[in-house]
Amino acid sequence: MQKSINLILLFSILFLLALYSKHARAQMPGDNLFFAPIVHVVNITFSQPDYWNLLTTNYDSSIDKDTGIYIVSKITIDSLTFDSVGIRLKGNSSYKHPGFKKPFKISFNQYISNQNFDNLKQINFNNGYLDPSMMREKLMLDFLNQKEIPAPRCAYAEVNFNGAYVGLYKIVEEVDKIFLKSHFGNKKGNLYKGDPSGTLEFKGEAKWNYYEDYNLKTNETINDWTDLIKFINQINNSAQADFKNITDGVFNSSPFIKAWAANNLFVNLDSYFNFPHNYYLYHNQSTQKFEWITWDVSVSFGVFPLYSEKRASNLEVLFIPNRRQKHPLTVKMLETEDYKNEYLNAFCNFLYNDFKEEILFPKIDSLYKILHPFIERELPSNQMYSLNDFEQNISEGTIKKWWYQAPGLKSFITARRNFVINRLCEMKWSCEKGQNIKESRNEILTIYPNPTAGDLKVELKILEPESRKVDYQITNTLGEIVYRESSIAIGNGYQITLPGVLFDPGIYILSAISGCESYNQKIVVIK
Repeated sequence: MQKSINLILLFSILFLLALYSKHARAQMPGDNLFFAPIVHVVNITFSQPDYWNLLTTNYDSSIDKDTGIYIVSKITIDSLTFDSVGIRLKGNSSYKHPGFKKPFKISFNQYISNQNFDNLKQINFNNGYLDPSMMREKLMLDFLNQKEIPAPRCAYAEVNFNGAYVGLYKIVEEVDKIFLKSHFGNKKGNLYKGDPSGTLEFKGEAKWNYYEDYNLKTNETINDWTDLIKFINQINNSAQADFKNITDGVFNSSPFIKAWAANNLFVNLDSYFNFPHNYYLYHNQSTQKFEWITWDVSVSFGVFPLYSEKRASNLEVLFIPNRRQKHPLTVKMLETEDYKNEYLNAFCNFLYNDFKEEILFPKIDSLYKILHPFIERELPSNQMYSLNDFEQNISEGTIKKWWYQAPGLKSFITARRNFVINRLCEMKWSCEKGQNIKESRNEILTIYPNPTAGDLKVELKILEPESRKVDYQITNTLGEIVYRESSIAIGNGYQITLPGVLFDPGIYILSAISGCESYNQKIVVIK
């Protein structure tokens, strides 16, 4: 008996351990930095009296802004101090931020081998250029990581130079070998950055044809580009009938499709899906497939040159820029039914589970309370936007400059969500069913008596065994709505009585609208 109890206890323990290991997430480099529920305190100490001149001169003299020249400094993050770290200014448009609040990169092992912070060798400090809310990048990167879509993580820091407060920054994870090992389990493959215009167009077999639009970030000495060129060739030159099989053999397509759907839903136009740049491709050595890594989502939620708030919130669900030849991957995917359906289903999943007011608004409110004191302390000379701009841009305040607009976060989320829901209905795409809606059959909607001199008995047969809202409306021959009522259809059908006696004699159209589906019947009212 005791032996049986021991065996039961042993199996119970093993089951719990297996269950825990399945759901528990292993500690990753940077977890302490990015998951800490605080704004980190960062003090950077320079021994050079002319440190700012050195930083700006090094930036100006760097041909490649991705690999600038560092100067030595000391950094304290919260209570940890590191001597002899490297710091350099970075960025393109974000470098235009006024004052000392320029974006910069810290390299912990630049001068001391194997020195790291929380097992990270480099981290980026972004200044929120073009984002009055200072939240866009944080909100979208948190979402991508929650969905396990490869992307860097984001935290906040108050930054001080030699004891003087510079401003509030976002700390953004570096995409490097540490990132690759954490996400894909290996780090020896080729990592390419698609910048400044990584269109994925095929430009022949010579690797130098791709040097201007891609940066090889690993294995630079070997400088073997054959994997990328082969991948691009297959995307562009495979027959449409073979495109999915060939692409799935060389590309981890599902995470890419999710990233694509997220970029569209969040209207991140400074990305491959529009511009095209701001991404990495990693040749995963375990699978021999390329992996897509999202980079720089700082102007998500509808910020882009010459885009009004309405134009951004009304971005097409199946948006492809006019420069179609610049987007061969997404163009050919939309021409492949399985890929297109997978994209729309990912879009629906994010729309109804994540991109909604009850999920995003509390996060925005929480961040507002945390960030407000740090933005309030910034010197006007270091500010791109005023404290008033920050406060307004959280809700409905669109901040307008002569060449771009930053929509109010909350109003944009509501407008974007409403547009997308209506657009999916117009496209006859059912998020509920994950497929196109077939033409409605009249026998689903039954009306009697018809013609009628009294009330109408209406029966709507719902095919799915579930509860859902049904909107009934009656329109006259001029298209004017003369009656509306809502009810809940339960199970596979519902009956309702509508007051036909209210209407003058004539012909009307009764519509029962359930989700994106509309069922219509002509009714005749007589006296």
